[in-house]
Amino acid sequence: EVQTAELLTINDQITQSMRNTEENIQAKAAVNEAKLSMDQKRKQLTLQEGVCRRNISSLTSEFEVLKKAISVGADWNIEQIEQKEALEKERDAIGRQLESQMAQVGGLRNDVDRVYNVIQEFEKEFAIFDEKSTEITKKTKDFEAEIA
Repeated sequence: EVQTAELLTINDQITQSMRNTEENIQAKAAVNEAKLSMDQKRKQLTLQEGVCRRNISSLTSEFEVLKKAISVGADWNIEQIEQKEALEKERDAIGRQLESQMAQVGGLRNDVDRVYNVIQEFEKEFAIFDEKSTEITKKTKDFEAEIA
């Protein structure tokens, strides 16, 4: 009877270990899937950052051209003054676009940093799950050897 009770206890431990191992395998798969998703998001954000940088460069160039166009002499006629005002409005609009693009780049950098940190946390958790899974597998084999 004592041996039967011990066998039942060991069988329960093995069953629990097998459940834990299966849960760890499922968690590992979920971590891998999340990591792939984060990698794709990081790549997308990196591409968006490149586009934003090109837009910023273009807007900066336009801004400089408009500044030069505005800095003409003081002997202006009405048409030149109107053109100057239009150019100033365009300069201001481009300046706002530039600020918006800079804010987007900052946001993208923050997103990339956040995604990188999440990936690192997943990798740490994955390592812990992997370690526990190995430990549980070893215990299961030890219990099976003990039963045999």
